[in-house]
Amino acid sequence: MQIVQQNIPLKKYTTLRLDATARYFVDIVDSQTVDDLPEIFAFIRENSLPYVIIGGGSNVVFACDVYDGIVIRMAPKGWELDESLQLTAMAGEVVTPLVVALDRKHHLPIMDRWMGLPGTIGGAVVGNAWCFGLDTAKYFHSARVYNVDNGEFETLSKADMKFDYRTSILKSDRSKLVVSATFDLSRDLDPDRYRDGVEFRQLKQPKGFTCGSFFKNPYPYYAGKLIDDAGLKWTRIGGAEISERHGNFFLNVDNANWRDIIALRDLAKTTVREKYGIDLEEEVRIITNPVDS
Repeated sequence: MQIVQQNIPLKKYTTLRLDATARYFVDIVDSQTVDDLPEIFAFIRENSLPYVIIGGGSNVVFACDVYDGIVIRMAPKGWELDESLQLTAMAGEVVTPLVVALDRKHHLPIMDRWMGLPGTIGGAVVGNAWCFGLDTAKYFHSARVYNVDNGEFETLSKADMKFDYRTSILKSDRSKLVVSATFDLSRDLDPDRYRDGVEFRQLKQPKGFTCGSFFKNPYPYYAGKLIDDAGLKWTRIGGAEISERHGNFFLNVDNANWRDIIALRDLAKTTVREKYGIDLEEEVRIITNPVDS
């Protein structure tokens, strides 16, 4: 298949910028390549290939040198807002530029709490992205998905998604790929109840090559504070470092590799468990080589 590429470096497709290579790679960038999904999955079945889906690459760690399967990047772009304030956005739309456009072009600041999020709409739906009191589920109406098992495009309702804290049914059910999502923006909220997301991120969250929050917050605690209080700020292994601004952010500061990141993860989990008896759970997706699994 012409659309399937071979031996593609993944560094530019993930925000952590680790060196990893996909044996096969497909970039879904528009409606035409979305229509190619049945043919792509026929190729996958014919060759018995494992596969993994990524979006903006802001919440994944490829913990391998080579992924011996096919990486599918869901990055189709485009969005529209109708008269009833229903927003439909393709899975590859990056959240922050979309939020800016809604505010400036349509005077709809109600999603401003997502300002600064590095991920895509598809990733926000799968992971039920949460920020400053706004999660995906709040305005979510439906999603158009591709069902790998039957080769059909389907629509999932909010009830179908089974949203919970930073998760949805699609986080465990990888047989359905988000193509687009629709949100009902007709319900307003009091904007004064929330902090400015951009200002908060500038003050508290680090810049640089990172995959965002590494661990989920173990309610009622915050993962970043637990890591900070455990004395792990600025801890460095190889080219990877725990941010001095926020303990839940791991940075690639000097050509880090996946082993550096995983070693930092293990150190943080072990230290927090020993000091506080709390088990940290990853929020990021750790993707290993399926041949080694």
